Amino acid sequence: MQEIDPQPSWLIDSVYNLTREKNLYEASKILARIEVDKLLELSGDREFKGPVPIDDISKTHQEISPSIVYFDDRYADGYAIFEDGRWTVKVRTNQNMFEERFTRAHEFAHILVRNCAQQNGFSVFKRNNDEEYFCDSFALNFLLPDRFTIPVLERS
Repeated sequence: MQEIDPQPSWLIDSVYNLTREKNLYEASKILARIEVDKLLELSGDREFKGPVPIDDISKTHQEISPSIVYFDDRYADGYAIFEDGRWTVKVRTNQNMFEERFTRAHEFAHILVRNCAQQNGFSVFKRNNDEEYFCDSFALNFLLPDRFTIPVLERS
């Protein structure tokens, strides 16, 4: 399996500074673009047309590769939890495939944020709703990256 280089420190600093400036959308878009690029680099298919292969996330982040567990709950679409030294993403069972992909991408963003906070000893988010907004925006930009949507919009 091909090894992926970790993000350079200037990139982590850029995302961190954007979140400090409350430009959460831009920060999440940058991080999503990086993750999509890593997946496409691993696949070797630069002409990839989508959808983004969310199941391949474990190939780019083996150290935080979450297991997926399904559960029944009326009140939550999903959540990420760190237990027994491993990340688990719990996903509500009665979601359609589009909702499930969004939930998994959203929870993966939580894992990235929390893992980064753990490694660096700080969190970039002071309020929980900022982290939720960031994770929603990450999921949107991860699942519908510019490289796929802009050409479609330009043709219409």
